This record gives sequence, structure tokens and C-alpha cells, in this order.
Amino acid sequence: ADIDADADFGKALQGGALGLHYPCNNPQPEVQSDYGLKFWASEDFSTESSWAGAGCWGRLLNTNFVRMNITATIAWSLIWSVYDDWQCL
Repeated sequence: ADIDADADFGKALQGGALGLHYPCNNPQPEVQSDYGLKFWASEDFSTESSWAGAGCWGRLLNTNFVRMNITATIAWSLIWSVYDDWQCL
């Protein structure tokens, strides 16, 4: 749906947010300036569960906020749980 073309859709979003799947450092200032919505990363991040991965996560959260004013980031597979002998193809 298009926010500009569908008034009911636009009203339903008021006070909410618009999410972008893997925003990749692609600011969308009109989300906030034109529509008054928060800007979220609806899915971002995929790394290993280690201290190095934690550093990547922290860097991503800061980058998303500072460069794009993204106020929420959803991590895909933040907790990776599989059997030790599972073969990843």
C-alpha cells in the first residue's frame, strides 16, 4: 500500500514506524519528515555468536542510529541453536 494514495493506511500508521529490511546505510529522511513515522530496521545483522560478533552488533546499532536515525533494529538469528553435529549445507 502507498501512504500517499491510501489515507486509511496512512492513518493506521500514525504514531508507529516503517521498517526496512536490511537498510544497508540507505537513509530515508522522508519517513520521518514527510510522514512523522519512526524508521526501523525490520531485519538486520547476521554474524557468529562470539565477542567479535557482539562488537559487530554494537557497531551496527550505532551506525543505524547515527547515520539513519533508526530507533529499532531486529536481529535475525540473534541466538543460534542447533545440534552440534548438524551439517550446514
